[in-house]
Amino acid sequence: MKILVTGATGFTGGTLVRRLCDDGHRVSILRREKSDCQRIEHLNIEHHIGDLSNISSLLKSMEGCEVVYHTAALVKQGIKFKKKLNDVNVLGSENLFCASFKSGVRKVVAMSSATTIGATSHPEVIDEDFSFNLEHHPYAFSKWKMEQVAWDYCEKGLNIVVVNPTTIFGAGDNHCNSGQVLLNAKKGKLFAYPPGGNTVIDVNDVVEGMIAAMSKGRRGHRYILGNERLSYKAITEIIFNIIKRKPPKHRLHKWLLYVVGMGNDALSRLIGKDMYPSLPAVEMSYKFMYYNSYKAFRELGFKPVVSIEESIRHTHQWYLDSHHF
Repeated sequence: MKILVTGATGFTGGTLVRRLCDDGHRVSILRREKSDCQRIEHLNIEHHIGDLSNISSLLKSMEGCEVVYHTAALVKQGIKFKKKLNDVNVLGSENLFCASFKSGVRKVVAMSSATTIGATSHPEVIDEDFSFNLEHHPYAFSKWKMEQVAWDYCEKGLNIVVVNPTTIFGAGDNHCNSGQVLLNAKKGKLFAYPPGGNTVIDVNDVVEGMIAAMSKGRRGHRYILGNERLSYKAITEIIFNIIKRKPPKHRLHKWLLYVVGMGNDALSRLIGKDMYPSLPAVEMSYKFMYYNSYKAFRELGFKPVVSIEESIRHTHQWYLDSHHF
């Protein structure tokens, strides 16, 4: 079967492409001309130069494809990037769905984010039916709007399934997204832990969930892909145990987090770079994102097998091998 993958040079997309090639599929990818293809350059895949803003390049890349995995996205947290997030994650995805509809693609699996489910102020487990409450968070809001566009195209007749991965760890995080906390710990920049909690999953388990969604996911439905629910204190302790250092004993206070986030946002506007943590990221750090993946377990047969400790070990080793430290 011929398959198009967007975002193939990224963390999850690259892992997915390798798995699809291993399974014997013909893989076509859409990428920018200057994309870093190091992790997939050895694979026998069809490259198309273009991006989500160009419907012609999308249509060309879809020729002969039965299915599409849409993993391309801009992952930025700062307020400064609100317009660009909308351009890529919302308008770009709309172009992708439009091209898929015109091309007669059989099915689209669109990768969103568990942040489109929402977050809580207390340790409460939530699922796909929870009312979205992160409109102020630029990245989460852009992915939520992407989902609304997906549902519109479902009504037009396009078969779209959305997957909502939780926080992803694993080898190949070349943009150091979730792995940023590991890098900060290794570099001696992590002195305390935030008060909230999160649901984590390994990238290989996400890929398994996406493949299951392609074969079993229901049109117009979304599926949370998550594994372990842990406090940030517990995650921090796992990380420091792996790098063989004593974990921080103190919890970060909200007022200090706000000061750091506001300062980073101001600096980001001045220098034009995404500073971590941004104010939206800070606000998320004292919330709880404890998600229930029961729907994916029940309907897709989704069963994550990689523990968070094993996943972070893989991430750490990959950073060592690729000289990130």
